[in-house]
Amino acid sequence: MMYTQSEIVELKKIAVDHICPHFASNMEISKCPKIFTKGEGCYIYDIEGKKYLDTFASLMTTVCGHNRQEIKDAIISQLDEMEFFPNYTDTYSVPQVKLSAKIAEIMPGDLSVCFFVNSGSEACETAIKMAKQYHWAKGEKQRYKIISRRHSYHGTTLGGISATGLQWFRQYFQPLIPGFIHSVATNCSKCELDCDSASCGLACLKSMEKLILWEDPNSVAAVIIDPIPGSNTGYPVPPDGYLQGLRQLCDNYGILLIFDEVQTGFGKTGKMFACEHWNVVPDIMAIGKGFSGGYIPLGATILTPKIYEVFKNAPGTEF
Repeated sequence: MMYTQSEIVELKKIAVDHICPHFASNMEISKCPKIFTKGEGCYIYDIEGKKYLDTFASLMTTVCGHNRQEIKDAIISQLDEMEFFPNYTDTYSVPQVKLSAKIAEIMPGDLSVCFFVNSGSEACETAIKMAKQYHWAKGEKQRYKIISRRHSYHGTTLGGISATGLQWFRQYFQPLIPGFIHSVATNCSKCELDCDSASCGLACLKSMEKLILWEDPNSVAAVIIDPIPGSNTGYPVPPDGYLQGLRQLCDNYGILLIFDEVQTGFGKTGKMFACEHWNVVPDIMAIGKGFSGGYIPLGATILTPKIYEVFKNAPGTEF
């Protein structure tokens, strides 16, 4: 569709006056707000007809490209049958059931039970809630603390922000949810402990264990990390042995391990999920972004049957 200059000016004015963007940049908005109208493969077009290479797609969400005919056909076909009914109490839909089977097929280890949500932020929030309720249901009500890492990012909900380790992102929302504690990051090129990665003996992992012991292991519900932290910190790869050691720590102290693979999942690291590079499987995984290729809002929290068994044990134990 072609727009006249007056229509373009009016639409941009409406956008600036009536839409508050996610992670807004007032400086960029003041220079030239961009309105996109069309996508094709790895390119997008703005309202003035300018063509862009959509590098944001591969970084975040639209990993399979814009305007894929087979995806559009599948969406339209489903809309002809039923557009939505909530997965509530005892209700399911056929596409949801088939999707859960596919997820169980591609997930590492025994991760195979899905709780569907709308976004990666919700998936991380749900993972945190699941960890707390899991221990509550097992009679361990004192396990309420969540350990994450500095310089991590786990979403825009209040729980996600509380787990996030970016100071600039947290400061506006203080005081955050109590019980969230941050360990050192695993960025060897910018080591917070000033260690030489060749000889440090995984000092970052040792620091994590010291923190767990300081807080009292019996008070910790879960550790949530992004196996490879995302775009906010440049995707620093953890040192070999860290994820394996963290898995062992959590097992030793009865702590659930949560991996946030919202940014790194679905083939972005050369394997379907980043944790597969180290053959480490978490108890719970949060997914989103590339999960639906941007065609619909969709995220999920995936858990093991062992965790799910606690929630389906009897009436009254449900998540």
